[in-house]
Formats: sequence, structure tokens, C-alpha cells
Amino acid sequence: LPTSFLSSIMPPILRCDPKDLDKNLTDQVVIVTGANSGCGLETSRQLSKQGATVILACRNAERGETAAKDVGGVFLTTLDLASLQSIRDFVTVFKEKYERLDALGNNAGVMGC
Repeated sequence: LPTSFLSSIMPPILRCDPKDLDKNLTDQVVIVTGANSGCGLETSRQLSKQGATVILACRNAERGETAAKDVGGVFLTTLDLASLQSIRDFVTVFKEKYERLDALGNNAGVMGC
């Protein structure tokens, strides 16, 4: 098919401004859920590269610790978004170490039936 036809029926490709990937995020505290693999891991890696303090929020402690070492982030404790108690426990540990949260990367999926 001709490129002009495809471009007429396809939505435009959304891309971030490359300058955003060079911003200095030093002194920014960010939590990324689902951070031990996939998009969450890559998001954590990029934010860490830009100087942010990245808290990796993961259900599995071993995978979270491994991912934190890989990207230069911090693994505090496990977080299972399907459990309100797990969320409370995570927040308690987070508040003991940090005074504020600047951004939340809500990557982990929760499915309810």
C-alpha cells in the first residue's frame, strides 16, 4: 500500500520531546510501580539516568532488588496493589525515609472481577 494511504488512515505517532529525556531530575523522588520488568523497568532506568531518586515498587522482593541494582534505584519493600494492607505497609516504609513524593509512575496493572 502507498505510504500516503497508510498515513491518511493511521493516527499520528505520539512521541515525547527528546529534550524531556535530558532534563535534570536531581532532587526529584519518584515511585514507579511494576518496576522490575518491561515498561516500568525502562521508565525507572531513564528516570535514574536523569538523576531522580527512583523507588521501585514491585510485588517480588528478589526481582525488585535485582532491578534496583540494575537501574541504580532504591527498593524499599514489596508492594502488591491488589492488597490494601500491602499499600499501607509500603507507604509507612516510604514515609520513614522520604519527606515527599514528586511523581508516581503508575505502571503496574490491577485487574478486578
